[in-house]
Amino acid sequence: MFKFLIALLLVTPAAASAQTGFNAKEIPASKYQGKIKEGKKWKDKDGEHVVVLTAASAKLYAYHFIKTDTGYRQIWRVYDHIDDCELDIVCEHVKGSLSVTDLDKDGTSEISFVYLLSCRGDVSPDTKKLILYEGETKYAIRGTNMLSFPNAPSTGGEKQIDKNLKSAPASILAHANSQFDKWGNVKY
Repeated sequence: MFKFLIALLLVTPAAASAQTGFNAKEIPASKYQGKIKEGKKWKDKDGEHVVVLTAASAKLYAYHFIKTDTGYRQIWRVYDHIDDCELDIVCEHVKGSLSVTDLDKDGTSEISFVYLLSCRGDVSPDTKKLILYEGETKYAIRGTNMLSFPNAPSTGGEKQIDKNLKSAPASILAHANSQFDKWGNVKY
Protein backbone atom coordinates (compact mmCIF):
# COMPACT_ATOMS: atom_id res chain seq x y z
CA MET A 1 0.00 0.00 0.00
CA PHE A 2 2.82 2.38 0.90
CA LYS A 3 4.50 1.85 -2.51
CA PHE A 4 1.20 2.61 -4.22
CA LEU A 5 0.76 5.89 -2.33
CA ILE A 6 4.31 6.98 -3.14
CA ALA A 7 3.79 6.09 -6.81
CA LEU A 8 0.50 8.00 -6.86
CA LEU A 9 2.16 11.11 -5.44
CA LEU A 10 5.10 10.95 -7.83
CA VAL A 11 3.23 10.20 -11.05
CA THR A 12 2.27 13.00 -13.33
CA PRO A 13 0.68 11.90 -16.59
CA ALA A 14 3.40 12.18 -19.22
CA ALA A 15 1.98 13.19 -22.56
CA ALA A 16 2.44 10.77 -25.41
CA SER A 17 4.95 12.13 -27.85
CA ALA A 18 3.60 14.69 -30.27
CA GLN A 19 -0.15 14.86 -29.66
CA THR A 20 -1.70 16.62 -32.63
CA GLY A 21 -5.10 17.94 -33.57
CA PHE A 22 -7.83 15.33 -33.93
CA ASN A 23 -10.05 15.52 -37.00
CA ALA A 24 -13.01 13.11 -37.00
CA LYS A 25 -13.10 13.15 -40.81
CA GLU A 26 -9.75 11.32 -40.99
CA ILE A 27 -11.41 8.05 -39.96
CA PRO A 28 -14.00 6.83 -42.49
CA ALA A 29 -17.43 6.30 -40.90
CA SER A 30 -17.33 2.71 -42.18
CA LYS A 31 -14.53 1.98 -39.66
CA TYR A 32 -16.66 2.58 -36.53
CA GLN A 33 -20.20 2.41 -35.17
CA GLY A 34 -22.05 5.26 -33.53
CA LYS A 35 -21.41 8.98 -33.35
CA ILE A 36 -17.96 10.22 -32.36
CA LYS A 37 -18.08 11.84 -28.91
CA GLU A 38 -14.36 12.40 -28.38
CA GLY A 39 -11.05 11.53 -30.00
CA LYS A 40 -7.30 12.05 -29.87
CA LYS A 41 -4.47 11.75 -32.36
CA TRP A 42 -0.78 11.29 -31.51
CA LYS A 43 2.53 9.80 -32.60
CA ASP A 44 4.73 7.41 -30.68
CA LYS A 45 7.44 4.87 -31.55
CA ASP A 46 4.90 2.74 -33.44
CA GLY A 47 3.60 5.54 -35.67
CA GLU A 48 0.55 7.76 -35.91
CA HIS A 49 -2.49 6.74 -33.84
CA VAL A 50 -6.10 7.80 -33.47
CA VAL A 51 -8.53 6.77 -30.72
CA VAL A 52 -12.24 7.57 -30.90
CA LEU A 53 -15.01 7.17 -28.35
CA THR A 54 -18.43 6.69 -29.96
CA ALA A 55 -22.01 6.09 -28.85
CA ALA A 56 -25.25 4.96 -30.42
CA SER A 57 -28.45 4.66 -28.38
CA ALA A 58 -27.55 2.55 -25.31
CA LYS A 59 -24.29 1.30 -26.85
CA LEU A 60 -20.76 2.55 -26.26
CA TYR A 61 -17.66 1.91 -28.35
CA ALA A 62 -14.00 2.85 -28.29
CA TYR A 63 -11.63 2.26 -31.19
CA HIS A 64 -7.85 2.51 -31.52
CA PHE A 65 -6.43 2.85 -35.03
CA ILE A 66 -2.89 3.13 -36.37
CA LYS A 67 -2.13 4.83 -39.67
CA THR A 68 -0.82 2.61 -42.46
CA ASP A 69 0.09 3.29 -46.09
CA THR A 70 -3.47 2.44 -47.11
CA GLY A 71 -5.45 4.17 -44.35
CA TYR A 72 -6.14 3.23 -40.74
CA ARG A 73 -5.97 -0.29 -39.27
CA GLN A 74 -7.93 -1.12 -36.10
CA ILE A 75 -5.77 -2.20 -33.11
CA TRP A 76 -8.60 -2.82 -30.61
CA ARG A 77 -12.25 -2.12 -29.97
CA VAL A 78 -14.23 -1.84 -26.73
CA TYR A 79 -17.99 -2.40 -26.75
CA ASP A 80 -20.47 -2.17 -23.89
CA HIS A 81 -24.23 -1.71 -23.76
CA ILE A 82 -27.50 -1.86 -21.85
CA ASP A 83 -30.34 -4.05 -23.13
CA ASP A 84 -33.99 -4.34 -22.16
CA CYS A 85 -34.29 -1.43 -19.74
CA GLU A 86 -37.69 0.14 -19.16
CA LEU A 87 -36.29 2.59 -16.59
CA ASP A 88 -33.80 5.46 -16.91
CA ILE A 89 -30.70 4.50 -18.89
CA VAL A 90 -27.25 5.97 -18.37
CA CYS A 91 -24.85 4.82 -21.06
CA GLU A 92 -22.18 7.44 -21.68
CA HIS A 93 -18.50 8.14 -21.98
CA VAL A 94 -17.38 10.59 -19.28
CA LYS A 95 -16.46 13.70 -21.24
CA GLY A 96 -12.83 14.72 -20.76
CA SER A 97 -11.71 11.40 -19.31
CA LEU A 98 -9.90 10.24 -22.48
CA SER A 99 -6.16 10.46 -21.91
CA VAL A 100 -3.06 9.40 -23.84
CA THR A 101 0.13 9.02 -21.80
CA ASP A 102 3.48 7.22 -21.73
CA LEU A 103 3.82 6.83 -17.98
CA ASP A 104 6.45 4.09 -18.02
CA LYS A 105 8.41 5.93 -20.73
CA ASP A 106 8.76 2.84 -22.94
CA GLY A 107 7.63 4.59 -26.14
CA THR A 108 4.27 2.75 -26.21
CA SER A 109 1.33 4.97 -25.31
CA GLU A 110 -1.30 4.19 -22.72
CA ILE A 111 -4.90 5.11 -23.54
CA SER A 112 -7.49 5.42 -20.79
CA PHE A 113 -11.11 6.50 -20.53
CA VAL A 114 -14.05 6.20 -18.14
CA TYR A 115 -17.67 5.43 -18.89
CA LEU A 116 -20.93 4.97 -16.96
CA LEU A 117 -23.75 2.43 -17.34
CA SER A 118 -27.00 1.95 -15.45
CA CYS A 119 -30.64 1.00 -15.73
CA ARG A 120 -32.41 2.39 -12.70
CA GLY A 121 -35.47 4.25 -11.51
CA ASP A 122 -33.93 5.98 -8.49
CA VAL A 123 -30.95 8.08 -7.48
CA SER A 124 -28.30 5.46 -6.99
CA PRO A 125 -24.73 5.06 -8.26
CA ASP A 126 -24.02 4.09 -11.86
CA THR A 127 -21.69 1.29 -12.81
CA LYS A 128 -18.38 2.98 -13.60
CA LYS A 129 -15.61 1.45 -15.70
CA LEU A 130 -12.11 2.66 -16.43
CA ILE A 131 -10.45 0.98 -19.39
CA LEU A 132 -6.72 1.43 -19.96
CA TYR A 133 -4.75 -0.04 -22.84
CA GLU A 134 -1.00 -0.14 -23.31
CA GLY A 135 -0.56 -1.41 -26.84
CA GLU A 136 -2.93 -4.38 -27.02
CA THR A 137 -2.80 -5.11 -23.27
CA LYS A 138 -6.10 -4.24 -21.61
CA TYR A 139 -6.44 -3.19 -17.97
CA ALA A 140 -9.64 -2.25 -16.15
CA ILE A 141 -11.14 -0.96 -12.94
CA ARG A 142 -14.83 -1.64 -12.38
CA GLY A 143 -17.08 -0.25 -9.68
CA THR A 144 -19.57 2.54 -9.10
CA ASN A 145 -19.44 6.29 -9.21
CA MET A 146 -19.57 8.30 -5.99
CA LEU A 147 -22.72 10.32 -5.33
CA SER A 148 -22.33 13.18 -2.84
CA PHE A 149 -25.37 14.85 -1.27
CA PRO A 150 -25.52 17.97 0.91
CA ASN A 151 -26.05 17.11 4.58
CA ALA A 152 -26.07 13.36 3.88
CA PRO A 153 -23.48 10.63 3.56
CA SER A 154 -22.01 9.86 0.15
CA THR A 155 -22.93 6.63 -1.55
CA GLY A 156 -21.16 4.48 -4.14
CA GLY A 157 -17.47 4.64 -4.88
CA GLU A 158 -16.85 0.89 -4.91
CA LYS A 159 -13.79 -0.20 -6.89
CA GLN A 160 -12.52 -3.57 -8.16
CA ILE A 161 -9.08 -3.53 -9.79
CA ASP A 162 -8.49 -6.30 -12.34
CA LYS A 163 -5.76 -8.78 -11.43
CA ASN A 164 -3.51 -7.90 -14.38
CA LEU A 165 -3.67 -4.18 -13.52
CA LYS A 166 -2.50 -4.95 -9.98
CA SER A 167 0.70 -6.38 -11.52
CA ALA A 168 1.20 -3.52 -14.01
CA PRO A 169 4.01 -1.00 -13.55
CA ALA A 170 3.35 1.22 -10.50
CA SER A 171 3.00 4.35 -12.64
CA ILE A 172 0.23 2.76 -14.73
CA LEU A 173 -1.63 1.43 -11.67
CA ALA A 174 -1.41 4.83 -9.97
CA HIS A 175 -2.67 6.64 -13.07
CA ALA A 176 -5.59 4.20 -13.50
CA ASN A 177 -6.61 4.66 -9.85
CA SER A 178 -6.31 8.42 -10.14
CA GLN A 179 -8.43 8.55 -13.31
CA PHE A 180 -11.09 6.24 -11.85
CA ASP A 181 -11.34 8.40 -8.73
CA LYS A 182 -11.37 11.68 -10.70
CA TRP A 183 -14.02 11.06 -13.36
CA GLY A 184 -17.73 10.29 -13.28
CA ASN A 185 -18.61 11.21 -9.71
CA VAL A 186 -21.67 13.41 -9.03
CA LYS A 187 -22.22 16.14 -6.44
CA TYR A 188 -25.82 17.15 -5.76
